[in-house]
Amino acid sequence: FITSKALIVFSFIATLAVGVLIYAGLRMVASFGREEEYTAAKSLAFRVVVGLLVIVMSYALVFIVRTLF
Repeated sequence: FITSKALIVFSFIATLAVGVLIYAGLRMVASFGREEEYTAAKSLAFRVVVGLLVIVMSYALVFIVRTLF
């Protein structure tokens, strides 16, 4: 029960994160040599990737705890 709800929440958040990652990539491409905009987009992409890693690890933790107990 908890695992299915957690999967729905994590899937929604991961979908949003992938959307933001695509947005950051488009900003990087559209920066047209403006270094500060490229750096800001690269920073955003890095933060999104870290967020996705946190999402995956937290889902794994929920799955492990659910399996053990």
